Amino acid sequence: WGTLFETEGVTKGGMQQEAIAHFESQMATFLHFWQDCKFSQVLTLLKKNPPNEMVLSRTMYGVVWQDLKTTIANIATCEDRYYNLKFNETAWPRKALSVQYTTITTELSRIIRTFESFRGQPGYGTDTLPKATKWTTVLAVISELMSVRKEMITVYRNLSNLPSVHPDSQNGMLLKVIATLEGICEHMNHDGLHAALISVCHTTLGEAKVLLQLIKGHLAILELNFSQSFSFLHRAKYELNVLFSEDSDKSRSQLPVFDWLSQFRQHLLSKASLIFFRALQRQEILVGGNLLSTRPKTNPDYLASIIEFVYKHDCKYFAIVMNSNGKFIENLGYDCPRVVAALENSERETATGLQSWPAIFSFPLDHPDHLHLWPNIVSIIMDRSASLVSTSRVPLLHYEPKFDTTYCLHALHGDMYACLVFAGKVKGKDTLNNFVLKVADIVN
Repeated sequence: WGTLFETEGVTKGGMQQEAIAHFESQMATFLHFWQDCKFSQVLTLLKKNPPNEMVLSRTMYGVVWQDLKTTIANIATCEDRYYNLKFNETAWPRKALSVQYTTITTELSRIIRTFESFRGQPGYGTDTLPKATKWTTVLAVISELMSVRKEMITVYRNLSNLPSVHPDSQNGMLLKVIATLEGICEHMNHDGLHAALISVCHTTLGEAKVLLQLIKGHLAILELNFSQSFSFLHRAKYELNVLFSEDSDKSRSQLPVFDWLSQFRQHLLSKASLIFFRALQRQEILVGGNLLSTRPKTNPDYLASIIEFVYKHDCKYFAIVMNSNGKFIENLGYDCPRVVAALENSERETATGLQSWPAIFSFPLDHPDHLHLWPNIVSIIMDRSASLVSTSRVPLLHYEPKFDTTYCLHALHGDMYACLVFAGKVKGKDTLNNFVLKVADIVN
């Protein structure tokens, strides 16, 4: 692998020079394995001792290497766990992993102090030998990387806890996550190091940049900011491409932590396509397109899942309704029966009555009973508000015998409500409940 730093003029022979060569070779190989996320090979490397390692251990570099071997093994074990997290309900980063990274940073600080205690001894830094200060810089950067891992684990743990946080507090938590990621991005630029270590820093920085754009996009969707939502999601795609632009075998991009980032972006893009369906549809109409056929395909495809359920289960009507609390939602195309024109009037400062209950999304798009259903939907939401809370996992079923119609409603994040309308009484309530809760998980 070559040496970690240029060492022209190093004379062969001598125990110190031999120890330096061994130290450099092992460290360079470790960094290359780390760069390629081949952590099992790191552990194999550490088991291979040269015949004279006991003699070399009496030298300055040998002492440092002996101390460093255990720490490197711990780094490889933790990194392997980190990169291979499955990010499901049971595998989000645990506190124990963060504690292990804390232990590693403590060990590295001690090793750096040991290295620096040799200052002035032969081999610490001369014209012909590698300067130990460079090695302490490398170890300090590795320590910084371990600290960043701790911060990223905290970020992921906060995201895993987000569904249990009250909707009114979610935006505040997301802003804290954004601040943490921005701090990481600001301090993660390093030059003048070994190429493999620069690559590890690049990967760590890239992960933080992608996640930062995704969280900003997520927050913009929650705030119904159409342009910023798609801008951040586009930037996230760009950062993903930059992150793996030099990954010729695509092995890193398939690691669970990076696969999760790609899936998260797909989820947000699908969610944005649903939440901003009206605005996207209006743009498609302007250019003569059909959004249902021309929109980009995403996996998962929430819009397709909703339409499939409506057709498969004889649902008359599906809508995501929002209580705008008297505010007009401009430029998003959200409409309400009878008052579409009023929503387009930017001179109006407040919305009243049905005007303040626009449809975020509805299907079928041109339902003949739309005007008749809307007052009933809004009335049920207002009358049964005590039963409609976003923390509930049980949808509200309301049967209207006069019209032989069943309304299924469930509270979502941000004063939104999912509503399904069926003719007659509903059968297969478990299937219906599971679908409504799926919609709630999407929006929330």
